[in-house]
Amino acid sequence: MDVTLSSKRYIMACCCCDLMFEATRADQLTCSGACRVKAHRNGSLKTLRDLAESVDLKPGMLLQAMAAERLGFGDLVKNNRMKLDGDIRVGQAFDKRVMQFVEMMN
Repeated sequence: MDVTLSSKRYIMACCCCDLMFEATRADQLTCSGACRVKAHRNGSLKTLRDLAESVDLKPGMLLQAMAAERLGFGDLVKNNRMKLDGDIRVGQAFDKRVMQFVEMMN
């Protein structure tokens, strides 16, 4: 079996449960299939898409911005000094936070 590794990582906030996750695609809006179904049923996917359309952005970019804000990159994003589309610094900060959590659990 061949494995293709992507150089881009998309760290997002799930539009349903609001937890951060690593997406495999830039247009992935939920962390799991269960959240996707729940978000569709409760209207949060529609709300996200409507909001994204009103500010002329893709929904995934809004979720990446939410994750970047939580990871301490909000000012860089707001001042256009960081592009969100798979920025390596966001992925590294996410990894660091995950490792801190794992260490706390041990």
